[in-house]
Amino acid sequence: MVISGVDAHSYGPFNVNSRTIELSDADTMTVGTPIDSWLDTTEREITLTIEEAGMYQIEMRADEFDAYLELEGPNDYYREDDDSAGELNARIADFLAPGEYTLTARTAYGDGSGLFTLMAEPRELPGDGELRNDGTVTPNETLSGWYSGQDVTYDLEIDQAGMYQIDMSSSDVDAYLVLEGPNGYYREDDDSAGELNARIADFLAPGTYQLTARTAYGTDSGLFTLAIEPRDLPNDVELRNEGALTPDETLNGWYSGEALTYQLTIEESSLVTLSMSSNDFDTYLELYGEGVSYTDDDSGGGTNARLEQALLPGTYTVSARGFSASGSGMFELAVSAEPTEMQPDT
Repeated sequence: MVISGVDAHSYGPFNVNSRTIELSDADTMTVGTPIDSWLDTTEREITLTIEEAGMYQIEMRADEFDAYLELEGPNDYYREDDDSAGELNARIADFLAPGEYTLTARTAYGDGSGLFTLMAEPRELPGDGELRNDGTVTPNETLSGWYSGQDVTYDLEIDQAGMYQIDMSSSDVDAYLVLEGPNGYYREDDDSAGELNARIADFLAPGTYQLTARTAYGTDSGLFTLAIEPRDLPNDVELRNEGALTPDETLNGWYSGEALTYQLTIEESSLVTLSMSSNDFDTYLELYGEGVSYTDDDSGGGTNARLEQALLPGTYTVSARGFSASGSGMFELAVSAEPTEMQPDT
């Protein structure tokens, strides 16, 4: 054994560790018993027998090359993965029916060689251990599902008009929700619930909606949780999503992906202040009319919008929306106007 630095300037203390690894040349493996082996540029095929239907996680780990896994099984089952286990290690996690599967262990690009470890383990299901990947869902329901590369679709039944919040969360995939319903209704969301979790919060009319749970990118697989809850409005709150604005009033509205417009009439030259705030999304304000146009994103602090402009008498349109079309939720819009001798911007 020869130990050396990369050049004449590389020197200092070092440690050498060694261990004995029993390499296997077996072409079969069982769940719960990992194997260590050696891979050169030739792929290895190993037979994995699944005795009982359930969720399993198969990993291939290597320090010396980019690991790649392929899994083929009964009824034309096929999955492949490159880096889902992190640090160039491969992972396939999925529901497997009983039967014999062929695991192909190889490098990602057909080059490289070295030691690798291959393991297959059962994976415990959350909660009551049941998964639902189809069927009908209703408000006040929480369920677990499994995404494995294809859209998972449910029928969402809404019996009473109201505000509802739908959350999809997962530690395995970047959650993405799509909601389609009566009269051309369509909403989608990627990360509104934070940490790659999806949320759609909106007013829904009675009817049957199609709720699709999927991933935002790639072909990752894994568990997800879907929760549908009615959302109560605060006491004495009424929502106005259109109409006339009166100076010195405050209203609440609901943004669901499309800008809401209001008409603001100014009787005399005034310094007008518009403030839009929300705990649910990043607000954005537009004010235009009488030959002027103004916009603002975050001047109200945080992600709240604020416009302060001197305006001549006339009728103006106020557009209240989110900075991103994927946001949604309740907002507060406040208007004030003080008569002024200030000259409006031109």
